[in-house]
Amino acid sequence: MKLFILGATGPTGLQIVRQALAQGHQVTAFVRDPARLPYTDKNLGVATGSLPGEALVRASSLDWTIAYPTLLTNGPRTGNYRAAERLELKGMPRISRADVADFVLRQLDDRAFLKKGAVISN
Repeated sequence: MKLFILGATGPTGLQIVRQALAQGHQVTAFVRDPARLPYTDKNLGVATGSLPGEALVRASSLDWTIAYPTLLTNGPRTGNYRAAERLELKGMPRISRADVADFVLRQLDDRAFLKKGAVISN
């Protein structure tokens, strides 16, 4: 599948790019500074620019999902997390960047959050 990843050089964006390439997707990484992208791959393209506002993404005709993670960690991918348009959160909920990437890529097959935002947490 062809993916366009916004914020691809941030810590979470890098996780999404890495996992998407490992799954064989064709990825276009949208970045401000291509030098910050540490990957090279035959399935990786780069587009340079500034991030569009969330309103522009929501108004587009593209298929999109916006992930709203709780406190981000650098932990491993567990596949054990919750996602909903609204979540009841207690304490200091966390989620690893690797699990955020896992969630985003699962949306390619699970269309539950198509053209929606999802809060994700452990």
